Amino acid sequence: MQQSAGPAMEGAQRGRLFARRPLCLAALGALLGLLLYAALERAQALPALLVLPALTLAAAVYRRGALAALVPACLVCLSALLQCPSAPAAAEGLLTGRIAEPPAAERGRQVLLLDAAAVDGEPVRGRVELTVYGAAPLSYGQRVAVQASLRTAEPDWLFYDRYRGVACRARAQGLPGVAPGRRDAYGLLLAVRAAISERIGLLFPAGAQAEAARGILLGGGVADMDEGTEAQFRAVGIAHLLAVSGLHVGVLAGALMAPLRLVRGLWARFFTLAALLLLYAALTAFTPSVLRACVMVLCAQPAMPLRRRRDLMSALSLAFVLVLLARPFALWNAGFELSFLAVGGLALLAKPLARRFAALGSRGAAALSSGVAVVVAGLPATARFFGALPLSSLAANLLVLPLVPLFFVPALLALGLGAVWLPLGRAVAVLPQAALELILRVAEAGGALALTVPAPGTAGYLLFLLWMLLSSPLCLAQRRRKLLLSGGAALLTALLWSW
Repeated sequence: MQQSAGPAMEGAQRGRLFARRPLCLAALGALLGLLLYAALERAQALPALLVLPALTLAAAVYRRGALAALVPACLVCLSALLQCPSAPAAAEGLLTGRIAEPPAAERGRQVLLLDAAAVDGEPVRGRVELTVYGAAPLSYGQRVAVQASLRTAEPDWLFYDRYRGVACRARAQGLPGVAPGRRDAYGLLLAVRAAISERIGLLFPAGAQAEAARGILLGGGVADMDEGTEAQFRAVGIAHLLAVSGLHVGVLAGALMAPLRLVRGLWARFFTLAALLLLYAALTAFTPSVLRACVMVLCAQPAMPLRRRRDLMSALSLAFVLVLLARPFALWNAGFELSFLAVGGLALLAKPLARRFAALGSRGAAALSSGVAVVVAGLPATARFFGALPLSSLAANLLVLPLVPLFFVPALLALGLGAVWLPLGRAVAVLPQAALELILRVAEAGGALALTVPAPGTAGYLLFLLWMLLSSPLCLAQRRRKLLLSGGAALLTALLWSW
């Protein structure tokens, strides 16, 4: 959201190190609260979380300014406690449940996500990921019953499973019992999504183009692509394009703002935009990355009707807190980290970098600084999930980022027009086809050289975020002191990277 004018001058006069941003403080509280939750759970000391409400009560009496961080910390921890799946005690038994998502078929097996699951009649708190071999093709909504072996996820995958609501994993050979399920609203949305996926296949050439278009437009990312295409995007450092982020939906919102000027009233425009973005999310069957991106964009929009100054970092912080309140375990999801770090890099690093590239002119400096900011900000997530930093990443992002608007909005327009008259949709699809072909060429050309980077530890990750803050306009220190602080943070980040 927005802050009052003149924070830098105000902060300098009062001797503050950072500009006042209550929403950024709330995001920091939510982040540290969830990290504390994870650390205490690994130590089997979750009752120690009671220290958070105790500190909150003390802050309400003695230091109210700390409430901006402590209240979100308490709320996200409470949300995590309430949503945390619980694995059944049994190691095997009769597993029953309903297929909650379209099955993924690969190499002679099907991977199912079951909700309303039970083992030997005992309900499971959470979903079960069931891998079945030798079964006939299955579909969303069917009810299954099978004798299965169960296990919990390995520690490295535990929080990813919790993000998906998975309590345990199971394996079975064949499915003796399958019953048809009832159609519901989500099933209808999945059918619409499948129809749109087929329409994309009619508008884009079969193969890598159609797969990449499905992955980007429908928010499924790598789930809608084969391993080869996804590996190329990852190897060249542009895998963040495959998870619909605030960058993608921001482009869509910007394109919608021109016709929305015909709508009278600032709040009427905001709610119309929200309805259109909600429609887009519904057409993708509310894919998590699309919902997350819509929240990120909508958090920045009330600035004008509230007559506040636009502040990307505060809007991003609000979206961060809202997403974690709804889905606390998203913090350990690759798409979540990549999308928030990419937009955070633009908010914190783009302006300082643009000043250093001023000799290139305003447009050249803006393009180069945006590309560098996205690549640098995404370093910890890239190292954490992929284990390597492509040396061609900066050049690839500089080439690809300007192509995103040329693909995303025209492709959606082609889909809409193609639903009315296919030849018209194909005519409009020429532009997004060309843009996507260039993106794929970049993905194919790069990625030969990569620098192996160890995954950051919690301390290294937090120090990296501190370095970003100290290097940003939010840091109000004098130039020399700011250089010393950011340089010290960078040195500590390098020394303690793996901690």
